[in-house]
Amino acid sequence: MRRICDALVALAWLSAGAGCGGGGGSGSPDAGWPCQPGELSLSGELDGAPFSAVYAVAGEVVENSAAASPCRATVYLAEGGRLVLEWPTPLAEGGAGEARGELNAQAQGGPALGNCDAQGFPGRIGLFSAEGVEFELSDFHELPACGGASRTGSLRGCARFP
Repeated sequence: MRRICDALVALAWLSAGAGCGGGGGSGSPDAGWPCQPGELSLSGELDGAPFSAVYAVAGEVVENSAAASPCRATVYLAEGGRLVLEWPTPLAEGGAGEARGELNAQAQGGPALGNCDAQGFPGRIGLFSAEGVEFELSDFHELPACGGASRTGSLRGCARFP
């Protein structure tokens, strides 16, 4: 398995609204984003080993409203797999907050791990936008997350929507 950077605990996700990116101000719309449009970029550490991966994104579905409990963003990977991020209450464009997540990239030789619902929200969304999300997660379990073996480490990620 690959290791993802230091803590997928700062989960930055997307919100319904006009996409301003994370760069703000003037300049390139990609300024401030650690990943390119249409990609999921991950880095960190899993079980004491470094991890880094970039996956192509096929699409996304975002549920960021009071009617969704919890709110959720699902990012579908082009070569199979997905990333699911959840947070307890709706986030505004550019917002941040607590989160949990699940990554299944086994179809591409990557990890299959996540947070169990019973863990609450041990991760963090660092930036939520209509363009994408930046996040950090830790305290993982192999999938299924509520019954799988515990994994040490943390992952940092960025998903930009195509």
